[in-house]
Amino acid sequence: MLPAETAYLFRHSLLRDAAYQLQLPSDRARLHGLAFALIEEICGGRPPVPAELEAEEELALAPHATDAFAEDLAEHARLAEKSRDVRAIYIRRAAELSEQRFRHSAAQAYWEAFADLVEGIPRGVALTRAGGAARADGRMQDAERLLREALALADAPGGEKLKTLALSTLSVVCLRTGRSQAAESMCREVLERHLKAGDRRGEGAALGDLALLCQEAGRIDEAERAGNRALAIAREFGDRHSEGITLRDLAGLALVTGRVDEAEQMYLQALAILEEVGNVRSHALTLGNLATLYLETGRAGEAAKTYETCLSILRLVGDRRSESTIMGNLANLHREAGRFAQARRLNEQALRLLREAGDRRGEGFTLANLAMLAHDEGRPEEAESATRTSLAIFRDIGDRRGEGVLLGNLASILRDSRREELAATMYLEALQIHREVGHRRYDGIHSCDFARCLLSLGRFAEAQSAWRHGIEILRALHDLSRVERQVVAMREACRKAGVPALEA
Repeated sequence: MLPAETAYLFRHSLLRDAAYQLQLPSDRARLHGLAFALIEEICGGRPPVPAELEAEEELALAPHATDAFAEDLAEHARLAEKSRDVRAIYIRRAAELSEQRFRHSAAQAYWEAFADLVEGIPRGVALTRAGGAARADGRMQDAERLLREALALADAPGGEKLKTLALSTLSVVCLRTGRSQAAESMCREVLERHLKAGDRRGEGAALGDLALLCQEAGRIDEAERAGNRALAIAREFGDRHSEGITLRDLAGLALVTGRVDEAEQMYLQALAILEEVGNVRSHALTLGNLATLYLETGRAGEAAKTYETCLSILRLVGDRRSESTIMGNLANLHREAGRFAQARRLNEQALRLLREAGDRRGEGFTLANLAMLAHDEGRPEEAESATRTSLAIFRDIGDRRGEGVLLGNLASILRDSRREELAATMYLEALQIHREVGHRRYDGIHSCDFARCLLSLGRFAEAQSAWRHGIEILRALHDLSRVERQVVAMREACRKAGVPALEA
């Protein structure tokens, strides 16, 4: 057993590096070479040279005894000035192991280092993997730079699969940075390329991406058609991983169109499959979606518990963008329960993460959350300013569903500041968008809010019609807590207007 002092020296990298720096450069290189050789010897030798990196489906690394030291070996090999081939073995293993462990920043750095050691298509694939790691870590500018560099290499002979791979990842980057039209154009090109190549698995993956893009644009029927085609292909190949993710996405579509029981069952099926295949991150994201369903159906306690579980997993795997989204959802739960300080703290943390990541859509939603919090706290000017900023973001990125939500929220702020005529016009615009994109939940919420606005304008018959429409939707969605809050607010509005309470 090592003495404590010796163990301490070997386990603390700053002290180790300081010790190396005390040596002459020639001695330093020799010491790195010695450390490299000793680790390899202890681990039973060097791992086999992997096959050339290609733009194919990613295969899991065969485990090797050196994996625990892959990053150290990569660094020792560099500083000992080992051959390019030797360095490439360990840098690639470090990159792939970092991906598996959700260490996205490290994965990006290692893939970029590996790209500097290879040429042609392998270089393009390494840059694409680096871009994918940057995207997963929320660094969208880095991701786009790397992916466009990879696309330039894909013009060489044999670059068809590389181009498809890079375009697929770049379409997600475009979506997350607010360029929905460019994202959809790229996604459709990827789908056509898979169809032309007869690649059914690739076709299924592209259809899954297209379903999400159509949902973002509010084209729900088209999204469900694409999602169901993707699910059929996943089941055709026995691809449980893709089946689980596609079921989760289809559950989200069922939820926004009011099929709550169907959505909950699909989420539970997806969770079981993703746990079975060991996809920790996707399992966590599905927990977050299920928590939102619980919240929207009046099960706040279950929602809070599920959100907290989801957050702990996302922090473990290092998914900052998804972490910020779940923080925003949990903040809304606290806001609706009157815990304003907790809600503001979570929203401000989420906003900081999203701005660092360059996620404009997420920024828009978080600003909207902060606006509604300011409204509930009695700060109408702050609420209106934040809502208008958020609305401008959604219009700029072409997100019609988000635009509709923010228009309705702004109408409610205007109504409460006694600008009812302007509010009524804005409610109608919001409701038109909700119905156009199939966003039933907010059709229900804003119809009930609109009814109170109409009541204050003395338009009782119209208020009755809007109220009946909205409350029936919320009941169909099983959003019982929302129904209760709307009923209480309507009774108070009727009392102030001096009219009989509208039937609930």
